[in-house]
Amino acid sequence: MSETKDKFTDKQRDNIIASFKGNEQSFIDALIVMFMDMDVVEYNIITALYGGINYWAGLDEPKKWKYPEGHEKRKKDESQDVYIARLILEGGAVKFYDVEESDDDKDWYLDLNKMVKGFILMMQKSPSHFGDLLAENGDATTSDVYIQYCLLGDIVYG
Repeated sequence: MSETKDKFTDKQRDNIIASFKGNEQSFIDALIVMFMDMDVVEYNIITALYGGINYWAGLDEPKKWKYPEGHEKRKKDESQDVYIARLILEGGAVKFYDVEESDDDKDWYLDLNKMVKGFILMMQKSPSHFGDLLAENGDATTSDVYIQYCLLGDIVYG
């Protein structure tokens, strides 16, 4: 996880706030989980990619991701998970595909809005997993549940 950056930048914070425009109740709910910092995002991405979701979803190639205007490319010494976290926090999105389907109908983009909504759904529908996340007791299952809420809006697999 990131050792040099553990708080949101102003741009990242603005993107979070903008993702709630017109949905103030969700914003209020999300204030509970706004402790989420770069480390939390990185941890869930790392855990999801390296064991949590790979039985149902795969990370698509970077050329299929969405990049915000002016986004800085991956730094030479930046790990993939740190880069993905930074990309999402700056307004971009990474693409996942269904590992069991070759049909493009089962592709999903993970962006900041979906990550915040996933936290809210997890808090509402899976309080035990959410508690593990808050207590920093999460594991591959916790991240799997979280990413399913982010991408699918519910627990579909597992």
